[in-house]
Amino acid sequence: MTSATVNAVVHRASSLVTCDYEFTNEGDACKVRLALQDSGTDDWDKEDGDLDKEVLKGLKITVDGKDASLSRTVLGEDDDYESHFDTRQWQTFDVDFAKGQSVRVHTSYTAPHSVTNLAEHGVPYFCYSLETGATWKGSIGALNIKIDFASDVVNGSIKFVDQDEALKDLSDKDIEAFWTSHPDTVACLGKDSYEFKDRTVSYSNEDYAPDASEAVMLTFGPLVKKH
Repeated sequence: MTSATVNAVVHRASSLVTCDYEFTNEGDACKVRLALQDSGTDDWDKEDGDLDKEVLKGLKITVDGKDASLSRTVLGEDDDYESHFDTRQWQTFDVDFAKGQSVRVHTSYTAPHSVTNLAEHGVPYFCYSLETGATWKGSIGALNIKIDFASDVVNGSIKFVDQDEALKDLSDKDIEAFWTSHPDTVACLGKDSYEFKDRTVSYSNEDYAPDASEAVMLTFGPLVKKH
């Protein structure tokens, strides 16, 4: 993957996400199936009939400006599932690459927090996973992620804290009390990895290679309840 640019606007009930990817074929001409995760992390505990058929709302994917033909794929227990990914539902589409060709893929969707982002102690958090990048040959040449928090999440200025430090050794009751007493706080996993300005969290990296042996997550939250 030559580059990946992700922009998200986090609202109270959902997030608006747009992504721009550039893929470059360094080999001979080929057809590649691309996939986008489209479900929650508890899918493996559900029967097929209980799976949500549309989790990402308003999903649109274009390849070099043309609409992609999407197909919903559901993995079963008997599938040859060599990865550790815990998602069963995927939106897939095929892309033809000529030798040496670069292709630009644009995606946009709304992710309801109650469905696609896990809730802990009744408070949702926003999560963007990079682990799928481990399936690609080589690294992500240029990775840029920007998350803006809308005013319906926190009304005033935001205080960013490290989640592990802020919630370390707290009981469930104490965690709930923490969010009640910190209404303008957003907790981040691995706070030192990000840059902060006003209501925006940014993450950038070059030649980034996610490790398929463990999940690589950029998680912000849980988001506090509105005043």
